[in-house]
Amino acid sequence: MPQSKFIEDPLSDNPYRKHIKQYSWPQIVSFLTLVAVGIPRCVQSINTENGPGRLPTIKKRMVCVLIFGICQSIFGMVSMFVFKPESETRFLLVSISQFVTMVLVGLFAFEYLFTCILHYDYLAIPAAISAVVLAVVLKNYAERCYYGLYIAWSIQLFSGVLELYLVLNNRIMDGMFHEESQ
Repeated sequence: MPQSKFIEDPLSDNPYRKHIKQYSWPQIVSFLTLVAVGIPRCVQSINTENGPGRLPTIKKRMVCVLIFGICQSIFGMVSMFVFKPESETRFLLVSISQFVTMVLVGLFAFEYLFTCILHYDYLAIPAAISAVVLAVVLKNYAERCYYGLYIAWSIQLFSGVLELYLVLNNRIMDGMFHEESQ
């Protein structure tokens, strides 16, 4: 009889299933926190006046969020090799760092997302290729239960580095939503 994806076998001691099951509730709490914090910040930021200090303020906040996100992705990748998948220490550290990342994204990145744009150029292609290469390398060395996590962490790492470079080089501009609300 084939194993159902929705009904867990009570006699199974599969670490992959335990790992996925233990990650479901912190992910949902982090996502709901992101939405609860981000939507009011988004509405507030769309209605702000277009003063001379608006973009530099957003730039400072985004630099902090991007640096924390890059550090969080590196920490996540390192924790794959330092801790076992069922380690409570790894679970707590990664869950707390993901929650803090979601709060920071909700507080500061939603403001950027709905009022600004970045002028991407050819550097997006090497960043995407680097993320794919890192994901393939990690696939060969990391445990199977981390499959979705290291793909997300490698994308987060290289897109964060790219956006940090673009923000620091003043490629940030007013976005469509902010221009239409003025």
